[in-house]
Amino acid sequence: MSSLASLINSVKANTASNPHITKSLKRTATTSKEELKQQRKKQIVEKKQGSATKTSGPSVVVFDGSVLQKKPTLEDKASKKRFLDSRISTVDPTDVVEQKNKPTAKDVEEEAENQKHDMELKQLLATSNLLEELEREEMTSKERRKNTMKKLEGLGVKSSPGEKMPLSVKLSLDESRKQKGIKKLQEAKDMGIYDKSLKHLYVKTKEKKRDRDPGITNGIGRMKGATLTINKSDIERIKRQGAKKKSTGGKKSGGGKRK
Repeated sequence: MSSLASLINSVKANTASNPHITKSLKRTATTSKEELKQQRKKQIVEKKQGSATKTSGPSVVVFDGSVLQKKPTLEDKASKKRFLDSRISTVDPTDVVEQKNKPTAKDVEEEAENQKHDMELKQLLATSNLLEELEREEMTSKERRKNTMKKLEGLGVKSSPGEKMPLSVKLSLDESRKQKGIKKLQEAKDMGIYDKSLKHLYVKTKEKKRDRDPGITNGIGRMKGATLTINKSDIERIKRQGAKKKSTGGKKSGGGKRK
């Protein structure tokens, strides 16, 4: 047995030192690796072909007709118009369609009656004389017109300039108003509450007129903004005045004093 083991060891040593044997062993190792690579490639190609055959087959689609029976989300015409409108401001995704409750005939009558009562209350509060309606029949036509004008003025109509009166009466009224103003002014001075800035509250002051004197002018044209503007009519008039001939002062025959 020892001789057999020594023989095997000697053969291995000789083959390991032999270059031809090492080359042949390497070739067999490389060929085995290449075979493994080719086998792997074949497996990958077969897998791809199998998946391609599966996908190339007909695909089954199930059609459900219940989709056509679904109602649209926008049932109201107004919401549909807002949705299709090009203006962004009108699009409101959170808008909820509210069904308007139509008022009944009883509600309409109550609303009209309430509005009527509101108008009557407003007129009652606006009028200064609460017993006006009772006394209206006893009023004269002049008093009725005056009362109507007061109502119209309260609604915003411009007030009338005033009743016509004789000049003497108007002057006396103006004089009495002036005397009352002077009296109030003197009382304010005595009480120490008068100030120069409050004079217009007691006495009617005259408005200051703006001095619009154009200065020395020659009577021709119009002066505006340091510019003299002369019209064609003025120029023609001046020319006509210069073209007039002076009248010759001749003596008349038969002149003399008559007795």
